[in-house]
Amino acid sequence: MRIQKYNLTRMEKEKKKVLFIQLRNDYTGSCRVLSHLLKKHEEEIEAFVVTSKGEGFLSNLEHTKIYYNFKTHSNKYLRFIL
Repeated sequence: MRIQKYNLTRMEKEKKKVLFIQLRNDYTGSCRVLSHLLKKHEEEIEAFVVTSKGEGFLSNLEHTKIYYNFKTHSNKYLRFIL
């Protein structure tokens, strides 16, 4: 049986880069779960969050955020097209 030695200091410095996409930044359950996940694993991953500029659970995170303008149409049929 071979025992492999790992350089722990190198592994600790290299964080995995992960991209998360959340259409709306608001106070719904999905944003809450994502914010808890990011807080729990902030030492292990470097997260990039794509979300809207709205106020919500993702607003106060210290991860890199990429904002975009997310709009929905009032007509439910045009929502799927636009």
